[in-house]
Amino acid sequence: MRYILTLNERDSLVSHSIQHYVEGRVQTAFQQFMEGLNTLKLAEAIQAHPVQFKGLFLENTQQLNAADLISLFQPVLSTVGSSRRQEESRVLCYWRDWLIDIEGGECVALHLEDILIFASGLSRIPPLGYPVQPTLEFLHPASNTTK
Repeated sequence: MRYILTLNERDSLVSHSIQHYVEGRVQTAFQQFMEGLNTLKLAEAIQAHPVQFKGLFLENTQQLNAADLISLFQPVLSTVGSSRRQEESRVLCYWRDWLIDIEGGECVALHLEDILIFASGLSRIPPLGYPVQPTLEFLHPASNTTK
């Protein structure tokens, strides 16, 4: 039998008891998880490169910014030198300025996450990115047929 002599010793006893209880409850699940990771040697890769795998296992708390959306959406542009290309370049500048305005809080009712949700259905960019990169395509009046 053990007697508690000081408050510090009691805190230590309580914390060790809690630690033993919690680890005992999750130990089986953790072992199964590790067996699954070891199936494809993924556990070794995670241990060797923890920084690269951090985004897969932890929530991304980084705020979405205009530069993220600008680099995410790849514009599909017309031929260089065409009148359509000039219009598209001007619209791209408006698009970028608009995203920067939203980021700066000038569009109070709108957030960058709202744009991403509208375009992809997700409020965050997935850690591994999208299977197909999102694009920006331009609509031109039917009367302007030059490309």
